Amino acid sequence: MSLNSNYVKKLKEIIECKKKKKYFIVHHNADVDAVAAAYALYKISPDPKIIWAPLGISRLARDLISKLEDPVNVIEGDISLQEDAFYFIIDTNSIEQIGNFPFTETLDRLVIIDHHSENPLFKSALLYIHEDRTSTCEIVYEILRYLGVTINKKIAYALISGIVTDTARFKYAKNSTIKTVCELLDYLEDMELKDIIRTLEEPSLKFDRSKRIALIKAFQRMSYEDLGKVLIVKSFVGAFEGDAAALMVSTIADIAIVGAQKDEEARVSVRVKQWLVEKGINASEICRKVASEFDGGGGGHPAAAGINAIGDVEAIVNAVVDEFRRTIKDLKI
Repeated sequence: MSLNSNYVKKLKEIIECKKKKKYFIVHHNADVDAVAAAYALYKISPDPKIIWAPLGISRLARDLISKLEDPVNVIEGDISLQEDAFYFIIDTNSIEQIGNFPFTETLDRLVIIDHHSENPLFKSALLYIHEDRTSTCEIVYEILRYLGVTINKKIAYALISGIVTDTARFKYAKNSTIKTVCELLDYLEDMELKDIIRTLEEPSLKFDRSKRIALIKAFQRMSYEDLGKVLIVKSFVGAFEGDAAALMVSTIADIAIVGAQKDEEARVSVRVKQWLVEKGINASEICRKVASEFDGGGGGHPAAAGINAIGDVEAIVNAVVDEFRRTIKDLKI
């Protein structure tokens, strides 16, 4: 559901409530978009409140929090939840992305704000705010405007950072995205957009030896299927599966599927070239379908999606490949 007057009124009541604690929950290895959106909502909410990352946050998101130089209560890992509290799930369309969260027990106090493909399960929440935006930060900016709250320099900086990263430096931006960024820049009189982008340049390929080695191994272990017009590659790594899939699609593949296994947990990242999305391929739908077959969760965007499940990652990756193969055949690509 989209923002409307009734939603805004209810959301205002929840955010301004001083009697109940508010948990702003972000997904596994939370990216800048998720953390920045949570930060903005956190800052406009009265105490008690926390940003909770049950499965950790990314290095770049951690760098953002550091750059803001603003005391923020961010807790990672397992915590004890309160029965009388409001819960905000930010920037995810899959419950599996936030660990063992008691979804069904908290529906009457649950607010979900997301820009990925819609999840029908989420419609049972107290509020499900879903908008077709290129980032969750854009939705949060719209919420702040509806609520009439004051946007300060740090909130503006955080929201721009989330938009920049989630649009791949505006590669996937819409006209409305650019308009939002221009409006937010008005709060940063002494800072240029190019300076913000520069601070968000991923340093890990230069300095993070473990990521570089993981990417090398991903290419070493890669296999492929040549379907004529479409080249599908798959691989397996111990970590950084999303980075590996993105790199493969940006260099050699039309579709990249990379899996990672940690104990019983299987994670799969999928990336698809834009021309296939325009032909009707939807990685989010495929991941959600395959994930359901393995009692897991899946979703994301048409060009970038993932799966979290318990089981054998190789079996899940092969199932994703099979589903892409069938879809390509059905669409006669």
